[in-house]
Amino acid sequence: MFSYLNDPGICLEIEDAILNSNNKDSYKRQQLLSIQLMWRKKNELTEDKVIFDNIPPEDSNPTPKTPVTHNKYMRGITKINSILQMEALLFWLYSYCLNGLDGIDIVDLDKKNIVDLSKDDLKWDGKPFMFYHPDWDRFYSKKMHIQVIRHKAKNKGNKQYVVQTRLWNVLHTYYIKALLKWCIAITKPDLVYKGDDPIRLFNFKVRDENRMQIKAGYDKWKDIQSTYSQILRKKIDATVQFTRATAAEVAQELDIDKMDIDSFLGHANERSKKVSASLGNYLREAQRKADTDHIFMMQEYDIQEKLYAIMDLYSNRTQVIDNKEYSYIPEELTQKQYESLTDVVEGNRDNKNFIRTMWGLIKAPLTRWSKGEENEFQRLHTKYSKVTTKYNPDIKDVEDITISPDEYSDRFKELLAKKYRPQDKDMEKAIEAYEKEKASMEKVYDIIA
Repeated sequence: MFSYLNDPGICLEIEDAILNSNNKDSYKRQQLLSIQLMWRKKNELTEDKVIFDNIPPEDSNPTPKTPVTHNKYMRGITKINSILQMEALLFWLYSYCLNGLDGIDIVDLDKKNIVDLSKDDLKWDGKPFMFYHPDWDRFYSKKMHIQVIRHKAKNKGNKQYVVQTRLWNVLHTYYIKALLKWCIAITKPDLVYKGDDPIRLFNFKVRDENRMQIKAGYDKWKDIQSTYSQILRKKIDATVQFTRATAAEVAQELDIDKMDIDSFLGHANERSKKVSASLGNYLREAQRKADTDHIFMMQEYDIQEKLYAIMDLYSNRTQVIDNKEYSYIPEELTQKQYESLTDVVEGNRDNKNFIRTMWGLIKAPLTRWSKGEENEFQRLHTKYSKVTTKYNPDIKDVEDITISPDEYSDRFKELLAKKYRPQDKDMEKAIEAYEKEKASMEKVYDIIA
């Protein structure tokens, strides 16, 4: 009875009974969190007041996971014998591209997690929202970020969750999601999401808006997870959980700060708490750096090579399921349908630029320069994007100005030339391309902040 919860002594007895039971810690946690939620709703209390303060964590002392090397994953790609097997390997790669996001968190992702695009931005030239490519951001410059809270985050009065803001629509992530949903529609037609949400994969959720478990959805996911795990152990000797260890290993190889690694894994520390609190300018700079780390982690793991191999190996392969023949990769996701600029080549017979297929863009590097150059570019971009107070001798006073392109440093012009001259040989056009991109970049980080 709810009236029992008004008696602190009885609350302690309930807590002791649950904690001393033979149930797993995860079930004890669910029981206590459910009672907390009912108590708050019944008494119309805020989240500041809770009962029970000895709730066990979701996981304690997890078994260390061994990173999956590039070579091991590449060998796994060549051993795919069914659409379901490709689906499992794609789900693993999708998790990696989201910095090791847990399977439950991926299942629960939807457009409510998007933080920096309006409804209008979900359409691009009449087509579904477009991908982002860091090396071709003159053409594909709209970043989309999602914000998530790991489902395994510890409960501390619902006040101390670490909010993770992650870049979602890098071309390769975007493509993996599209191909993954195609596979799910074939292998699990009763569970695939069929609405207009651009992110959802399944038609069920594992948790409700209060982060409480939905048993029916949880059971469905556990069945799917079990199938994926059996396949992944055979193909790459791992499960989806290994993406976190793999992402952390790659980040260490890139000399990414240990606290930053801890943050993108969803752990609480001083830096992640500041970002979670959305502290204006701090968040802008932190997110720029996080995006840069994210892009280089994808490139360091040769995402482009893995996807290109999948596309090349399985574009013409089919499988018969329930007396119907299905393609491993639908025609709309092959090179026959996607036309994208992957390079600008001057001087052909029509005196126009060659247009190459999406295959070329998938295989091309995500970025053509080093991580140090990218960080230098971001630093200078920030410097020249800000309003600066300068002394004006003509008016004998200070004034707020935005630095014009002709005042850019030689080093910044050198970086702009390297970034844009493969697309525009003329330096003025390169600066013009940057100026257009700058507005888009600032809009993204303004909304996130």
